[in-house]
Amino acid sequence: MIPVLVFLRGSLCNPWMISIITIVWNVLTVYCICKMYDIDETIYVAVIAGILVCNPTAIAMNASYIIDVDFYALACFLSVLCVYLYKYGCENYETGNKKLAILYMIASIVSLAVSLSIYQAYICVAVGLFMIITS
Repeated sequence: MIPVLVFLRGSLCNPWMISIITIVWNVLTVYCICKMYDIDETIYVAVIAGILVCNPTAIAMNASYIIDVDFYALACFLSVLCVYLYKYGCENYETGNKKLAILYMIASIVSLAVSLSIYQAYICVAVGLFMIITS
């Protein structure tokens, strides 16, 4: 999957461009997490964003693998999107809209598969969010 993403992004590796793309993926990740758990207060959104971008893994990736950090942010977003789509698929199934629920579930599976094809370590993000949702 990485060669496809390199083809889409281009072979030009400007740190500022990669950082902008990473910021976009991180914003979308925080949005999905906050929407999934109905978090509206600004302080909680800031804490979630801070945890996402200031953890040691993200800092080490930005310091070591700047060429691939936008791909890793995309993989994290797709892992979160997987759980987001699953949650809304379950809600549609409970309300009786089974066709839409099946589409959400299929999109959730595809999202996780693409995330795993980019960077397999983010399955832990999906599993952790699944555990929080089901409890």
